[in-house]
Amino acid sequence: MSSNDLLCYWAEDPRTRVIVLYLESFGNPRRFGRVAPEVGRDKPIVAVKSGRSTAGTRAASSHSAALASRDVAVDALFEQAGVIRTNTLEELFDVAALLSTQPLPAGPRVGVVTNAGGPGILLADACERTA
Repeated sequence: MSSNDLLCYWAEDPRTRVIVLYLESFGNPRRFGRVAPEVGRDKPIVAVKSGRSTAGTRAASSHSAALASRDVAVDALFEQAGVIRTNTLEELFDVAALLSTQPLPAGPRVGVVTNAGGPGILLADACERTA
């Protein structure tokens, strides 16, 4: 059973509204790159990928006997596939809770409330990059 198999199953499950993945490696990253964008159109996919550091990559490799992927490649794959990447399990569960309890905003609009200009500018830059 791979993450790709789970994505396909959850895509068809009417009770699944948000897909949450903990990944140590990818069995077939090309298939993931094809399946995830299709599934993500209807259901958000949130993932945490362990093995971001050199030590973490070695640990994941020895733990699961899997080939750990380079982090920059994982970032690119997730971005291309529309997967929301988190850095920790806590973030994973926070994002999953948010997406499962709140409606997705309608339209391509973002509202920003800040008490400092710098973070607002950074957010405006990030929004324009993803538009």
